[in-house]
Amino acid sequence: MQRELVRLAGDNIVLNDMSTRLSAMRGDLLALPPRLAPGAFDHVMANPPFLAAGSATAPGDAGKAAANVEGEANLTAWVRVALAMVRAKGSLTVIHRADRLDALLALLAGKAARSPSFRSGRAKGKPAKRIIVRARKGIASRPGCSPA
Repeated sequence: MQRELVRLAGDNIVLNDMSTRLSAMRGDLLALPPRLAPGAFDHVMANPPFLAAGSATAPGDAGKAAANVEGEANLTAWVRVALAMVRAKGSLTVIHRADRLDALLALLAGKAARSPSFRSGRAKGKPAKRIIVRARKGIASRPGCSPA
C-alpha cells in the first residue's frame, strides 16, 4: 500500500510540473535515507499516527493500521526527527488529535515555540478532534502566545 501511495505522489509531482522542487520517497522514520541531511529543510510537515500503541484496536487493513496506530516510531520519534530535519528558525507543522495536544506541546517545549497559528478543527458547538500546531525551531515563545 505504501509503495502505491508514493507512486501516486510521484505522479502528481510530475503532473504539476514540480519535479525540480519536490520528490516522493518511501522510507523508515527511524532509519532515514542518507540523502536526507539534518537541518536541510525550511519547513517540515508531519501527520503522525494519531493513536498511541496499545491504546486502541488497530484496523484490520495494514495500511490503515500503520497510518492510525503508532508502531516503533511513536510521537516522540516523529517530533525528534521533524526537529532534526528542519533548519534553525525553520518551521514545522504537525496535525494530531486534540486529546494529545499536551503531549505534543511538551515534546516541543524548549526546542520550538508555537506561533499564533494554532488551529483546531471544530464543528459548530463540538470540541475539536484534530489540531494543527505550527512552531519555529529555536525561537522563544512570545509572552501571551497561547492556543487560539
